[in-house]
This record gives sequence, C-alpha cells and structure tokens, in this order.
Amino acid sequence: MATNPIVLNAGRLVRTRLSAIIQPTRANAAVAPDGRLQVRPGQGGVALGIALGSPAGGWVADHLEPGVSLAHPEPAANSALQTLACAGNRVTMVDGPAAGAEGVVFGKHGAVLAMFAGADLARIAPSEWAVIVAQGVGLAVEGEPDFVCHSCSPQLLERPRLRRPVAPVDPTRLAGRNGGGRHRHARLEV
Repeated sequence: MATNPIVLNAGRLVRTRLSAIIQPTRANAAVAPDGRLQVRPGQGGVALGIALGSPAGGWVADHLEPGVSLAHPEPAANSALQTLACAGNRVTMVDGPAAGAEGVVFGKHGAVLAMFAGADLARIAPSEWAVIVAQGVGLAVEGEPDFVCHSCSPQLLERPRLRRPVAPVDPTRLAGRNGGGRHRHARLEV
C-alpha cells in the first residue's frame, strides 16, 4: 500500500541556540509500602549505565531521568529552554572533560533530557554547560491542520524508521498528572 509522503513546514522553522547547565542529582525521600522512609537517587544529574531502550522500571530510584538533565539558572532562559528544546535536537557539551561531545534531546521531565554515548556520559558532570540547537516549535504537517506536533524536531519525524501508524489516544485529561500538555490528537500515517 503506497502512502503519500509527509510534507513538513521544517524549512520555515526558526533554529536557535540555547544554553543549559547539567543539573545536580536530587536525593528524593519516599515512603515504602511498609511505611519505612527510603531515600533514593532522584531526578537531575548524570545517570550512568541507563540508556534509551533500558527497562523503565526496576531501578532503585525515584523519578529517574536517564542521560543528563539540563536546565538554566535564570528563570526566563529556563522557560525558553523548556519551551523551545524538542526531541531530536542536537546537544553539544561546551566545557568540562567531555567538551565537544554530541548528544540528542529525547524528552522533558522538569528538565530537558539528553542522551550521550556511554563513554561521553562518563566524562560529563553536574554544573558543566551544553548548547542545544533548538528547532521544532511550530512544526506542522502540510495539509493536516488537526495534526499538531509538540516538542518534536523535524529531524525526528523525517527519520524513516520512525514511520508508524499513529492510533487515536485517550483524552488528555486521562494522560497523567497534568494531562497531556498542549496536545491535540488525530489519526495520521506518519
């Protein structure tokens, strides 16, 4: 079955550089089912040995963020980072022993999350700076006004191995603690 090629508005999207700093790791306290207080590694920092594709559960952690967790100490710059960074954007370390190492944004969870090769992760530490080349806000599929992309770079959608049928999903109010964010859902072959 032949499908029509997807035409994105990528050529009209703004590319900008954002600076970010590797966040320190949090130690989160949680109450175990038996009532005992437990302290676990939490969000932030550099998670070693846990890569994209690793099991999501089973880790002795609380709100684990694989790879590196990026934010900016200035509120306005952090807001821009959180809004403009998109999955698939390139991240380059600019200082520290891993300066020049390249990774990719893969998500957001209070911080912008990026993954690097294991050898690079081993050289990255909290308080080191990175630059993200951000592009993706406003990404749209030409001729499909009901299909809205959120936090997705054009490079991510253009990767052939990611072309899969998209099924309808539950309403955003069922998607989690804050709903599904600013998502609208549609059926589209991508």
